[in-house]
Amino acid sequence: MKKEKVSVVIPAYNAEPFIDRAINSALNQTHDNVEIVVINDGSKDKTEEKVKTYTEKYDNIKLISTDNGGVCRARNIGIDNSTGNYISFLDADDELLPDAIELMLDIALKNDADIVNAKKSEEDGVLPEELSLTGEEFLIKCIEDHHIGYSVRKLFKKAFLGADVRFKEGRKIHEDSFFCFTCALKQPKVIHTEKNVYKVYPTEGSASRGAFSEKYFDILYFAQKKEELISKLYPHLKDKIVNLRIKANMALLLKMCTGRAKGYKKTEKELIKYIIKNKKSFAPAIAFDKKWFSVITHRMYFIYKFLYKIKHRG
Repeated sequence: MKKEKVSVVIPAYNAEPFIDRAINSALNQTHDNVEIVVINDGSKDKTEEKVKTYTEKYDNIKLISTDNGGVCRARNIGIDNSTGNYISFLDADDELLPDAIELMLDIALKNDADIVNAKKSEEDGVLPEELSLTGEEFLIKCIEDHHIGYSVRKLFKKAFLGADVRFKEGRKIHEDSFFCFTCALKQPKVIHTEKNVYKVYPTEGSASRGAFSEKYFDILYFAQKKEELISKLYPHLKDKIVNLRIKANMALLLKMCTGRAKGYKKTEKELIKYIIKNKKSFAPAIAFDKKWFSVITHRMYFIYKFLYKIKHRG
């Protein structure tokens, strides 16, 4: 019996320095039926030329070059052009560990799961070695911004995604979170494993890192969209909406702090005011949540921001 095909979708923009690492990690999987779909998202460097050297050598690598449309559009193109029964997403600056696909696929097939989530190395919190979640349990994790429901570093059954679950194009921050949330609305069967399958490399200039800019207000945009969908489709979970907004405000404040935002003091004060006013509704998902919540609710945010600026001067 032929092994299930898994498509690894790699969006790549100016990824020349590290695209080899990502592609080789997908090529060197212990699972031997992997399709690699690289979407060259209008790169201005030699990303396309590098990927072409692989397509000339390996028939399981597909290159699609487009004008620059952002990571969401690139991933959607990857989904639509993949031929695997399952899909996994890999950022061009990261890599899959050698048994990543085999491990996640075995779990998916054993449990007839729609989604398999694997813990990434820098996350904290201790969970069972393998955890099964109902659709609503997964939805709650997404609402709480827990790492199980946040990242798309997962294996997805393509038939489950269908034609309706796609990334929100035109948005740059928290798009992963909203994609997972959209999946959760369809009540998937989800299995989480504590085993690591990804190696994540911090890269300067990536969408989620660097100086603060207006794009980070996508955090509030997606929080609002989640609130609307919960109210409409799962009204019995409306009590969790306040926590969702608190977590979104905290995430935006964190980026304003570490990204050294200037000229947003009124907005920062409004975000803090909401958190303090509704602090009884806060539900932490990971250990850092508690620490950051404490800084904010003890009115230490601006002091923390000042000290962070001094410490990271340069």
